[in-house]
Amino acid sequence: MAIDREKEARLWGAWPESRAELAALYQPVVLAIARTMERHLARVATTCFDDLVSMGQVGLLNALDRYRSGGPVRFTSYCGQRIRGAMIDEIRRLDHVPRRERELARQTGTVLPGLMIQAEVPEPCVEWTEEEQQTFRHAPDQFLRYLDHTLRPVAQAVVVEGRPMADLAEEMGCEVKEVEELYERMKRRLLDLFRRRRRAVKRAS
Repeated sequence: MAIDREKEARLWGAWPESRAELAALYQPVVLAIARTMERHLARVATTCFDDLVSMGQVGLLNALDRYRSGGPVRFTSYCGQRIRGAMIDEIRRLDHVPRRERELARQTGTVLPGLMIQAEVPEPCVEWTEEEQQTFRHAPDQFLRYLDHTLRPVAQAVVVEGRPMADLAEEMGCEVKEVEELYERMKRRLLDLFRRRRRAVKRAS
């Protein structure tokens, strides 16, 4: 992937004000690694490309914050390790299938249930009730642990603290649209949790 070296040098010279622009400049690196990871994972599980990109974006932002321009390692090499590591760490955290079973599936060519739900087409927006929002706001720690690290900051900032998505997007160095997509994913996961708990209570009563 071709990176405009002149633009890259100019943006690093304007760090940290250029953080968001640098994140956009290196986005092709995230996409390329996500595609490669998706192909590798396809042998043993269904995966969601968009989720891999979200995980990689976290790794990219961490790499931007830790990298020191002018060192012996080019940023594209440095960030690649961080992006790949962020994806692998989150996949391992989310995977409910034992590692031994995954290894057996790899050897036999069996595709197991996905690490993430496959979603080729964006899902429609979902709505939650005021009661569900209040339940989350009153005891957020009970629910935040069920969200991956790409969704927790959105839940904390937008739902608990009531901050505008535009402010969070600026802080994360991304577009408002990306925060809105993360917000929708966060709502789906929390609503699924709320409703499963509600069904469990009904069955127990």
